[in-house]
Formats: sequence, C-alpha cells, structure tokens
Amino acid sequence: MRSIAVCLCTLFSIYYAHAQTKPISGTVTDEKNAPIPNVSVVVKGASSGTTTNDDGKYTINAKTGDVLEFSSIGYQSASLTIDASGAGNIVLNPDVSGLTDVVVIGYGTQRKKDLTGSVAVVDMNELKSQPSSSPVEALQGKATGVQIINDGSPGSTPQIRIRGFSTINNNDPLFVIDGMPYTGKLSWLNAEDIENMQVLKDASASSIYGSRANNGVVIITTKKGRKGPPKINLDIYYGTQRPNKNTFPEYMTPMQYAQNLYAAFRNSGQTPGQEGTTGPNYGTDPNNPTLPEYLIAGSKNGQNITAADADPSKYRYTQNSSTFYQITKANQAGTNWFNEITNPAPMQSYQLTVLGGGENSTYSLSGGYFNQEGTIKYTGFKRYTIRANTSFKTLGDRLKLGKICNTRIYVDMDLQLTQMLPEATREKAPQ
Repeated sequence: MRSIAVCLCTLFSIYYAHAQTKPISGTVTDEKNAPIPNVSVVVKGASSGTTTNDDGKYTINAKTGDVLEFSSIGYQSASLTIDASGAGNIVLNPDVSGLTDVVVIGYGTQRKKDLTGSVAVVDMNELKSQPSSSPVEALQGKATGVQIINDGSPGSTPQIRIRGFSTINNNDPLFVIDGMPYTGKLSWLNAEDIENMQVLKDASASSIYGSRANNGVVIITTKKGRKGPPKINLDIYYGTQRPNKNTFPEYMTPMQYAQNLYAAFRNSGQTPGQEGTTGPNYGTDPNNPTLPEYLIAGSKNGQNITAADADPSKYRYTQNSSTFYQITKANQAGTNWFNEITNPAPMQSYQLTVLGGGENSTYSLSGGYFNQEGTIKYTGFKRYTIRANTSFKTLGDRLKLGKICNTRIYVDMDLQLTQMLPEATREKAPQ
C-alpha cells in the first residue's frame, strides 16, 4: 500500500508539473546565428503573445506541451513544442518566395522585396480563427511591434498602439477602409468581411496620409465579388467565457471579520466587546464575538435591538425623517459578491456570405449576427450587420462603377442598478 501511495503521489506531481504555467525564455536567430528582433511569438490556440527584443530574446508564459508559433516578415514561420526542460531557442529560415507577395501601401501596391518602409501583413486565417467582437482585438499577437490594450468589456474596441505613446492626446492610428480614411471604433466591422489587413508602422506613411499617419496606419480591404458562379459561405461559432475565480481574493465571512477585529483590538491593548471598541454589533463578551440578528431597527443598532424593535409593522421607508423607521436584518452567512455579480457568458456569431459575378459585374453580399454576453451580469453586446459590395463595368471597360453599402445595428447592454433592484422591492417591508 505504501508503494502504491508513493506511485500515486509521483504521478500527481508529474501531472501537476505538466499542467503548470511557467515563464519560457529563449532566443530567435537566423541561419547565421544572428538575433532577429521584433519576431511575433504566440501560444497556439491562445490569445497570449509577445515579441523579441533587439537581441532576439523573448519571455512568454506557457505550459509543457504548448506549441509556440514564431513569425516575422522575410522569414518562414516556425513552431516549437515546449518540453520539460523549458528551452525556447529556435532558428528561422529566410522566406525568399514570400518576398513576391503583393502588399497594399497607401494608394497602390508593391512586392514585399521592394518595400522600403516597415509593413506588417496580417494573416487573415489566424485573425478569423480567434473569436472576438472587433478585428482590432483579434489583431493581438498577430502583427509584430503592434500593441493591443483591451479592457475585456463586451463589444469594446481595444486601443492599438503602433508607434507607442507619442502625444498626451490621441495616440490611435489612422484606419483606411477600402481607400477611405476612418476614425472611430471598429466594433461595427466583422472580421469575416475583411479580405486583407496591413499595418504601416514607420514614418514613411506620413508621406502618403500626412500628419494623420503620425501614429501609424491600418489599411483594411474588405471582400469584393469575383467572376464566377455564386459562392456561399456560412461561418458559425459558439463559445463560453468564464471569469477566472481562482485569481480573485477570497473574502472573510462576517464571523471571521469579527474574530479578526477582536484580535486587532486585543493586540493594540484594548478590550473588545465595549462601546468604545467594537460597539454594539458583537456583544459584550471580550473573547467571543456574537453576530447580531438585526443591524438597524429604528434608532437602535446591533445587539441592542429587541424583538419589539424589529416588529415589521413599524417599518416605514419614507422621505419624512419623523416617520422614517428602517429595519435591516443582518446577513450572518455573508455574501460572495464575486459569484453574485459574475456568471459564465456565452458568445455566438453567425455570418452568411455570397460572392459571385459575371463578365461586367461582381457582387459580395453578407449578413451577420454577433452576440457576446459579459461575465459581469447585465452587460453584453449585440451586433447585426448587412453589407453589399457591387461593381459594374461599361463602355467597353472604360467606366467602372462601384457601390459599398454597410448597415449595422449594435446594442451595448450596460450595468444598471434598476435592473438589479426593481422599483417594486424598494418600498417592500422586510418579512
């Protein structure tokens, strides 16, 4: 039996060590052993990510068995499985073929190998694989050197920092959607409607867009129709968000609080259980506190309240101080407020897209529904979108006409006290 117990303890220790998150550090180099800065490092299947510094070094939290994905412009993407040793060094090989890819820059396009500025090209397959209400939120960890600051509230558009904090005013980048500059939140834009996304990071973007590009530029191209038969795509996902209760502090019960209060007065040389120390709430015993049944009944408090004082017929919750009579019963068991205000929050999305076209016209039609409930009760975000992108050619291809129509309805559900405390309960006498 003793040997079996030792084996079980050993297996438990191995399992615990395997499942425990720990900081993983390493260095990313090229085939000549030179460090590569600004390499994007993300944990596969998770939203956590980081980038390498000027010496090619990085640190990220991961578990044994997790897969780290490394990507950088001009190099082939690579992955590394974390073993028990926690070693995180890796070598990236140059991606010669990728330098022929076409990148949207301002008013035109260029091949990657011809670029003179710093441009981050976002992999849209990775962007769409992460459920989120905003494409900016899904951008986290997908573009080298781009910081995403998210408050986690449903439907919020995170802050994006491309060139750091350059002013005490607005540090948001300029968004260019289908060639048109746009300022404001992007919570209305569905990631499924995006064809490609590029981030212009250096000062050369100012030569195209002027001073508006001081904080960088995010260029978004939405989906357009293609010549051919109708292509129908239906994208659906459903998930649940759960608050991390293990990181929230555990509060004391009312009795534990009373015992600690008594200990504090005794440690300071005072006697608890008196009017000048703990008051009437915990009785007169200097060694053992007693929780009262009522906190307030008229003008009396705590242990001074009698059954006659707590008579429900005396309850008067009025604006007149002469007739006002409040009765408040004590919650001796206490309340776990974290459990009371939080709950598992489902998130679901439905997107239907139709693409097609002929010799002289193309079309792209899409409709979507997104619903994200908040982990805080009575919060959430709903979005309904309808989008049409059509183009027509006439006069022997000399004239091209196009139209982009976006219709969206979104609803933010904010926390309201009236939802938690209906008006009918405010005048109700205690039972």
